[in-house]
Amino acid sequence: MKFIITGASGAVGRGLVAKFMSRGAQLLLVGRDPSRLQKLFPGVQCSSYADLAKRAAGYDGLLHLAVLNNNVGASANNFVQVNVDLTKSLMETAKGAGIKRFVYVSTTLALDGRNHSYYASSKRTASEHVLAAGGMETRVLYPSAIIGDQLTGRLAVLNWVAPPLRHYLLCSYGAITPVVSHAAVVDACWNALNAGDFPAKTVVTSDQTRNPVFRWVKRCIDVLVALTILVPFSWLLLTVWLGVRLQSRGPGLFTQKRVGQDGRIFTCYKFRTMAQGSPNVGTHEVSVSLVTPLGKWLRRTKLDELPQAINILLNQMSLVGPRPSLPNQAEVIEERRKRGVLAVKPGITGLAQVNKIDMSQPATLAKWDAQYIQLRSLRLDLSIIVETLKGRGGGDAMTP
Repeated sequence: MKFIITGASGAVGRGLVAKFMSRGAQLLLVGRDPSRLQKLFPGVQCSSYADLAKRAAGYDGLLHLAVLNNNVGASANNFVQVNVDLTKSLMETAKGAGIKRFVYVSTTLALDGRNHSYYASSKRTASEHVLAAGGMETRVLYPSAIIGDQLTGRLAVLNWVAPPLRHYLLCSYGAITPVVSHAAVVDACWNALNAGDFPAKTVVTSDQTRNPVFRWVKRCIDVLVALTILVPFSWLLLTVWLGVRLQSRGPGLFTQKRVGQDGRIFTCYKFRTMAQGSPNVGTHEVSVSLVTPLGKWLRRTKLDELPQAINILLNQMSLVGPRPSLPNQAEVIEERRKRGVLAVKPGITGLAQVNKIDMSQPATLAKWDAQYIQLRSLRLDLSIIVETLKGRGGGDAMTP
């Protein structure tokens, strides 16, 4: 196979060149200073951007790594020139040369539409352009913060720490913000260029289920919040329960079977917000006329969810995670199963919910749930909780 790589002089690029060459790939490295590239990679063909059009014919794919990074103090225009305009120019060159596959290395920061930094905005614009372009097969990788054997940037100080302690500190850092190993990014780039069935959009990050610090802190937060709801605010629970009982006929608590982690069925607890005898279907399938006056207020304020603190203590749910579906919502369950969403505990609120995605859109919902699992961190969980408290985490839309 013959590949073109930009940005090969960086830490990820150097690892890529070594891996690709070990697998017998023929490379053309492209950069602003070909002579510097030649010194770094003796025996490998190198080219400037200006000469690429003349030399690109016959290559199978182009991997675009070159970037103006977020640790550089530059203007918005500088970021656009490097991260957007250069990407567009390279795509046109690749098309003209008949290259069949273009792989762009973006960043998980580009997935956050609320991040308007010059770096994130320019990478987001470039990613959208690549995915929307026609005439060739395009793929975008979204790696989180990349951790190599030799740490750089703010983490460089940990290079002097003993390995066992450094591992713990890196787990702590990774619990707060998603990270990924240098080797995993290299593998993803190789697969994106070679695999025929590789997805158009792929998040490349570490699995938080393997991070003991993340698991422990998340569980501690869950239990602490649940106990705070059930003990100091027991008076509020009792008041709401009594109000539900007095306002309409039926029990104060509403119990319903839901699909939990690994597809296990559990009983979910909520304050009743609908008239007794309402059908046991998804909220988006229920008429809003069945919601009681008090129930409308409880749903709007999310107070109807408070009894789920019991589910949290029973380790059936978490504060943040994919909202649990009903056992009869087969399409939602299947879409989630295909994307590995059922592997984690469901939550009272989630990334999909604060982005106004509900059970009425099974495939879209599952994609957002999968994205949460890939990007989850203590920082993201806190952000989702704040957005929920601000009113963005509403329940499923109901039928008028």
